[in-house]
Amino acid sequence: MGLPHRLGVPPMNPGAHDLIESQFQEFYPTLYRYAKIALDNPDWAEDVVQDVFHFALQNAETFNQHPNPRGWLMQTLKNKTKECKRQRRKLADMEQ
Repeated sequence: MGLPHRLGVPPMNPGAHDLIESQFQEFYPTLYRYAKIALDNPDWAEDVVQDVFHFALQNAETFNQHPNPRGWLMQTLKNKTKECKRQRRKLADMEQ
């Protein structure tokens, strides 16, 4: 598995992309497990984790300079998980 499609990602130097790629390879399994438990849905979990890394690509300069990349990814995942839950609740309410 590789990084999400680069749609909407600003140009960056190859080293920045390589660093995010290495973070993806290292942290994807952990982030996915967290999201799968938090969302109780493997498909939603995969989408949310992909969104996290897409966001990292969009904010590569900030992400790559952060002193705690794992913490940055985890906090972003928590925010995106909450956002996903809110969206799913809205959809469920609209269906009723």
